[in-house]
Amino acid sequence: MYKIHLPAIHGRLCIRSSEGWLITVDEQSELHALNLFTRASLALPSVATFFDVAGVVRDSDDRITDYVIGYDNLGEVPHEVEHMRVYYYLKAILDPSSTAVAVIHGEFNDLSFAHAGDESWTALQPPLPQIFCDIIFRKGLLHAMAISGALQGCCFNQKYLVGSPDCKDLFQVWRDSRWLPMDGNGWRESILPGDARMTVAFTIFKLDERRNEWSEVKDLGDLALFLGHNHSMALSTCKFPELTSSSIYFTGGYRDGYEMDQRVIRDIGVFNLTDESFQPYDFHSIDSEWNWPPQIWFTPAPFSSKP
Repeated sequence: MYKIHLPAIHGRLCIRSSEGWLITVDEQSELHALNLFTRASLALPSVATFFDVAGVVRDSDDRITDYVIGYDNLGEVPHEVEHMRVYYYLKAILDPSSTAVAVIHGEFNDLSFAHAGDESWTALQPPLPQIFCDIIFRKGLLHAMAISGALQGCCFNQKYLVGSPDCKDLFQVWRDSRWLPMDGNGWRESILPGDARMTVAFTIFKLDERRNEWSEVKDLGDLALFLGHNHSMALSTCKFPELTSSSIYFTGGYRDGYEMDQRVIRDIGVFNLTDESFQPYDFHSIDSEWNWPPQIWFTPAPFSSKP
């Protein structure tokens, strides 16, 4: 266990870790990318340049208090800065080789990207509307998965997905969760005050690129998957024997407001595909320093797989 002193990100919300980089949101809902080891940073475009942000509202001191979001059915609706900071961003990943950053954002999980130094975010809108749920850089392409299971590929060089360390395989993971009363007495489909949201099952599919279809798999071999809020990833248990083969290490990855509640127990653990068992990480108390903020996986850049 290591602790790193990072005064540069004090007060920011840490939302994602990708390829040795930490992506944070400041008090004005702006995105920042910082390498935790080299302390290098990337200049990213303003949140005001996302295609669905129609404008900003300022107070008498010229400080931004709200961002105005454009909706097809509701028109333009202002959202407070703090609301945007917590709820606007779903996923953000970075490709160090191209300094490209991809973001799933907004009410309908839209997809946008930018390179370091760009003045604005560029929307990636497929021919048919899609609600995106996960993204990954693989073999120089951005792969984006929709909740329908549709897979989109984008190549920037020409203006929960998990890739294996050797980039040969691409997995799609379905996660099932239930509400658990704090007294441990049974499961519920909906939440009541004091309930904890816990994972109860995983289903894994692997992409057959020749046949262009997904097939369910029951064994990951010497792979361990890491799932959660941030960049999904896979590591070889041959290179990292301290990990359990054919397992999924997971943190909470929910976006319904539950995950940003400081008063709940976190959904963190390991699922073993071999015997379909769960090993939860129990922090015992919502007052634990490990309970807040919500956990993200971090991979030091020297050990990250390259696209």
